[in-house]
Amino acid sequence: MIDTLPLATTLVAGGFAAICLVTDLRERKIFNVVTYPALAAGFMLALAFGGVPGAELALFGAAVGALPALVAFLAGALGGGDVKLLAALGALVGPMRVGEAVLIACMLTLLWAGGQILWRRARAGEAPFGAGVGAAVLMLLVRWHELPAGALLRAFA
Repeated sequence: MIDTLPLATTLVAGGFAAICLVTDLRERKIFNVVTYPALAAGFMLALAFGGVPGAELALFGAAVGALPALVAFLAGALGGGDVKLLAALGALVGPMRVGEAVLIACMLTLLWAGGQILWRRARAGEAPFGAGVGAAVLMLLVRWHELPAGALLRAFA
């Protein structure tokens, strides 16, 4: 079992993921005004809760999130906002969790794109990956923070 995230980190990561999900679906953009503060918050929270080793882990998480996305960006497969989203997410939740989120985001994005193509609402290559990442993080936060799903659903009801 992995260590749970501090509540403050869970709230920041959840808010960040929700904002990126909505803006990527609506605008097809992930804004710098959201990603840069989230990246800074990731480092500050890691330092506050884990000291220098926590900050080092946040740096490693940012690299694990950003470097593969940077390769995809250079190949034209992702936008720059996706790279910054994954860097900030890696700083917030760490290298293992960002990797897990990316794998689930890939599956969610493929399902979304397939559905859109089947219903002829989009062409191939138009799937908003940032929205998939946001959805994956929101789903995974329940496990990462060991939130009881029933209590979480009642909180939003």
